[in-house]
Amino acid sequence: MKQPKVLLLLACAQMWKFFSHYGMRALLVLYLVEKLQYSDTHAFGINALFIGLVELGGIFGGILADRYLGLRRAFGLGALLLAVGYGSLVFEKGFFLSLGLIVLGASLFASNVTALLGEAYKEDDPRRKKGFTIFYMIQNMGALVSTALCGIIAMHFGFRAAFAFCASGMVIGCAILWIKRDLLIGLGEAPRKPKGGLLILPALIVLGAVAFIIAKEQIMLPILPWLTVGLFLVFAVKLLRDPDLPREKVRLLFVYLGALILFFAAEDQICSSLMIFTERESNRMLFGWTIPSAMILSLNPIVILLLGSLIAKFRFRLIIPFVIVAVAFATLRFASVFGVIVMISVAELMIGPLIFSFASEVATKGKAGMVMGMVPIAFSLAFLLGGGMSKMVALDEGGYGAGFGKVAVMVLVGGLVLEILMKRFSHEKRAVY
Repeated sequence: MKQPKVLLLLACAQMWKFFSHYGMRALLVLYLVEKLQYSDTHAFGINALFIGLVELGGIFGGILADRYLGLRRAFGLGALLLAVGYGSLVFEKGFFLSLGLIVLGASLFASNVTALLGEAYKEDDPRRKKGFTIFYMIQNMGALVSTALCGIIAMHFGFRAAFAFCASGMVIGCAILWIKRDLLIGLGEAPRKPKGGLLILPALIVLGAVAFIIAKEQIMLPILPWLTVGLFLVFAVKLLRDPDLPREKVRLLFVYLGALILFFAAEDQICSSLMIFTERESNRMLFGWTIPSAMILSLNPIVILLLGSLIAKFRFRLIIPFVIVAVAFATLRFASVFGVIVMISVAELMIGPLIFSFASEVATKGKAGMVMGMVPIAFSLAFLLGGGMSKMVALDEGGYGAGFGKVAVMVLVGGLVLEILMKRFSHEKRAVY
């Protein structure tokens, strides 16, 4: 069946966004440590703060779109802010201003691009599932290309050239959106709200920029986890008190969200502690050529693209991906870091569909916003916890290898607890239904 024309446009925009985002993330910690001479723990803190705000901001980007801007305008403004933010990374003095702009742009862009695509289909459109599959595959192509090349560019031409390469992706994405903007007409129109609400936008831009320029991680990093946990609890109480949602399903949802937080906190080590470990301690020689450490990030989209459809045919117990990740970290001293990342990526394919499919099952009509709003909050908590893990690894007296052993223990114990809770709540659900 023929897909809507806007699918390719939005998929291309998302692909170029992934191109810029993951290319930059492959460089961020290395840039902070090598160029700005930050300590490992300081760099890990900034990395955790940045990605935590990117994830959490999606909630507020969705609210702005719903109440004031509409999906299409919020999405377009987000794309423009991202292009400016990534482009300004080449100027060292404005580095944290750039991060602030990226956070704001991502908050408006990421939360609304999939919603826009959803509006292109009718409620029972049989093309929807295949369309979102195409969208997902195309976006990962952008991450693959940039993470494979950014490290090489940084190694031979410097970080400024690599950041410029990252920025080119979002600039191309904005150009495509402008040229093909007619395809978006009729999708995500702005709601009829007072124009005074638009004053929120410049206020957010100023606050976001000031937060990163002045506070960096010293002030915001201790505050953000409390804010995120507070939001999580507010949503959790609402879900538990909702009479239309079965209590047993909600409890299972919390188990899956706990799995999301723990798993992706461990996986995010690829962009932080594993990146530094690869740079300093691993053998990166291949056929006489030194592989840039930033290239390790490209293994994740490669595994997803090659094995995604195969692993999706099977269903795994919740504990299995945690065991794989624990083994990967425990053997890091002796195994190839590339093999470890492949193991973690395979585990992601096992657990990701479980989490998102169950969340969508709970998100019945009229409750989707409340249920799915828990997902970006959980991701924000995951990356903040990941920052704590990175600092623990860096500060371990036995070095990074011993620190990764502690991560393995945390992942394995956490996975066992989640498996026990899963069995208990699943039994309750069967007993009720």
